[in-house]
Amino acid sequence: MEHRAQLENRKYRNWVRAGLGIKYVKEGLEPFCDHLVNQQHIAILDKVKQKHNLSAVSCGLCDVRTLQPDHVQTKTRQCPLGQMNCNCQHPRGKISCPNKVCGAIYDEIIQLHASTPPAPYWRNTDAKQWCTESWAVAKCFINAPGYEQKIRAVEFDLPGLLHVLLNNIDFQQHIKCAITGTDVFSRVRMSRNAIFHSNNMELDDTDVKSYIDDMIELLEDEMEIKHRQESVTAVKNLQELKQEDFIISTTDEAEIRRVAMAAINEKERELKQTIEDATNELRTKATEGKRKLGGKGLVIKSELEQKRKKIKQEMMMKKAELEQTGENIKKELTMREDESKKKLEKKGKNIEKQLTKKRVETEEKLEHKLQESKAQLESHKNVIESSMTSTAETNKEAETSKKKAGGK
Repeated sequence: MEHRAQLENRKYRNWVRAGLGIKYVKEGLEPFCDHLVNQQHIAILDKVKQKHNLSAVSCGLCDVRTLQPDHVQTKTRQCPLGQMNCNCQHPRGKISCPNKVCGAIYDEIIQLHASTPPAPYWRNTDAKQWCTESWAVAKCFINAPGYEQKIRAVEFDLPGLLHVLLNNIDFQQHIKCAITGTDVFSRVRMSRNAIFHSNNMELDDTDVKSYIDDMIELLEDEMEIKHRQESVTAVKNLQELKQEDFIISTTDEAEIRRVAMAAINEKERELKQTIEDATNELRTKATEGKRKLGGKGLVIKSELEQKRKKIKQEMMMKKAELEQTGENIKKELTMREDESKKKLEKKGKNIEKQLTKKRVETEEKLEHKLQESKAQLESHKNVIESSMTSTAETNKEAETSKKKAGGK
């Protein structure tokens, strides 16, 4: 499409107008963000002074990657401040700040982060600048890469400024709008991405109107932003953008195209960084897992060796105990055998005595019965003999009488 024809395309003009709106919101927020960042930086340094009883705060020596925080991990190796992969959880190789400053600032940044769990983006910052550059601290609240060299609000894009406001607990206290994820600050951040990541650079009338209305609502937040002159100016510019007869200059168009290209490059860099971070995390987890497995292997090996020794010791004790038990049983059996033998001998003697006694008694009874039987037989014999004598005499007398009778 030729440039003149493109400028006459209503949807393209809507896209440029929306891009200009993002530019005006950024300009309206820059002084406000600079003010909050500078004030918070002073407050953090004062807190560090009080914490460690310092007359001045100065360092410039520490590296956030090797910095030992003021806090230490719990007994379960968790960060007491709730941060995932905190330096406190990997104390090996970490160095405490020699000036007692940077570890305390590190703790403050974690506690000021609004996400759950807190997730400062340490890659954006340089701890060597924490004592001198307020934005070096504030950049930890921008959860995206590409801000490492920026030190003033004007150098940041709108997403960077909105990240700082959305992710900082203290900064949220200066905004009446409750940050919920569907609030106007979050909506403007998402609409900015939708505008500058558009493939065809076109927007419908309803979309551009909705986007600009959200931008005005953001700049009219009633607590502080609305009352700043730069916000008032930005709102005025946004109101003009809503007019049908708004004239888009070639300068405006070129600037929005440049910002859109920068946004695309930034998105590409963010994706590359995400891939790199994911790759590094996998490598770290693999290395950590291997180290943990090796450590667990040594622990298990040691435990098994201890168990083996314990079992062997118990077996030897059991063997000795069984041998002693066998000796005791053997002694007891011998004793019982001797006792049984003595009992049997005693019982045998008693039986023998009883048998002898019964035999004597039986012999005496038999002798007595024999004597009685002999006496009875003798008596019976005498009776029979007496009876025979009496019979003989009777027969004789009868014979005699018979003879006498015959003689007559």
